[in-house]
Amino acid sequence: MAGASPLTARQFQSLVNVLYASATVDPADIAAAGESTTSVTVAGVALGDAVIAFPGVDVSTGGITFSLAVTAANTIKIMWSNASGDHINLASSTWRFLVLRPKGHFLAI
Repeated sequence: MAGASPLTARQFQSLVNVLYASATVDPADIAAAGESTTSVTVAGVALGDAVIAFPGVDVSTGGITFSLAVTAANTIKIMWSNASGDHINLASSTWRFLVLRPKGHFLAI
């Protein structure tokens, strides 16, 4: 890949701060073959953070997929996609989030 820096092995702790949080996620109905978004307030999350979600409900139901993005300070947006032919309404549940915040040398790459 032109212009990409090479992979370099580093101690994980020197690259990112690891933070964690939980929040209630209550998605709206997701239409058949449709998409939807849910914004979740997570205190302390910031633009540039990477987020991994641990759902509190089975999201593999009938073709649901999701992706995450930090869209503003304290806000994670969950984008839902429904590949099935039926609308799906996931139950409200508590999700856990693992937040990776770049630091030190990682910021200079």
